[in-house]
Order: sequence, then C-alpha cells, then structure tokens
Amino acid sequence: WMGESVTEDYNGIWSASHIECLRLPYRVYRLLINDGMTRVGDILDRPDYALMRIPGFGKKSLGDLRDNLREHGYQLAGRISNDPRGRP
Repeated sequence: WMGESVTEDYNGIWSASHIECLRLPYRVYRLLINDGMTRVGDILDRPDYALMRIPGFGKKSLGDLRDNLREHGYQLAGRISNDPRGRP
C-alpha cells in the first residue's frame, strides 16, 4: 500500500483502515478520535483548516499528521488558507 496515491486507493482498504494503523503520536490520535475521525479516509477528507479548528489541534499536531501521512504515501485534502477566519 505504501506509495499509492489517494486517488488510486481512496475508497480502498487503506482508507477504510482505523487511524490506529498510522501510529500517530498519542496526543494527535486522541484529538482525532475525540473529533469523530476513526478511519484514515476521515482524515483525508478534511482540509488543513478544518483540522486546525479541532480544540487543541495546533501547528505541531498538523505537522506530525502530515509527516505521518506522507510516510504512507498520502496527503491531506488542502492547506490552511490566508483567510484569518480559517476559511479556504
């Protein structure tokens, strides 16, 4: 599965996998679970600005998540916008 793009496997087994398989730092894992994201596909559906709205989820958490997803051949839906209100 490593190295496959999101478009190739977006609806596949990897996207349906529980986020535990990503082996995220515990804090990032708990924040995502508490926000209702249990599958890798749930994370891939969210742009950066939506993740940053999770209470306690800051730039370090976002960086850790991005790095981890990149190691598995994935990337998030989008980047943080320049809009101070956090809109795309």
